[in-house]
Amino acid sequence: MLILTREDLKKAITMEDAIDAIEIALKYFSTGKTKTPLRTVININEAKNEDIMSMPGYIGSH
Repeated sequence: MLILTREDLKKAITMEDAIDAIEIALKYFSTGKTKTPLRTVININEAKNEDIMSMPGYIGSH
């Protein structure tokens, strides 16, 4: 598993590119052209409300 920090993400993609990618993904999602299973939540520390959340999705080639 690769864990990315906020700084890693800032180096990898601009905010403008991220917004463009989200816009494209939402268009595909709204037309049923994605595979998006339900979010998985694993509570790792209930006392501190610490969770790991996985939100996978797949568009395919476009």
